[in-house]
Amino acid sequence: MGYYPEATTAKGLAAASFGLGIFSLLTSWLFPFGVLLGAAGILAGLIGGGLGLRTGIRGEWFAPGGLLMSAAGLGVSLALGWGTYLRVFGL
Repeated sequence: MGYYPEATTAKGLAAASFGLGIFSLLTSWLFPFGVLLGAAGILAGLIGGGLGLRTGIRGEWFAPGGLLMSAAGLGVSLALGWGTYLRVFGL
């Protein structure tokens, strides 16, 4: 009798979080779009990580990586958007 792992959505959500984080970094100069992608990536990473912890999946490193990439994309997008706002409208 062989061991076959059960298919879960945790791995898919974690990979989506990683992809959204990278895409958020690439589009960080588009102020609202990069922020929304970063926030969606953080949410997907948290849900995917929570499902991975609940189901006991081993080696689930996409969720922490996706959280880091999405947080970096969100931070860069917010910094660029805030910098543009200050430059255009002043303080």
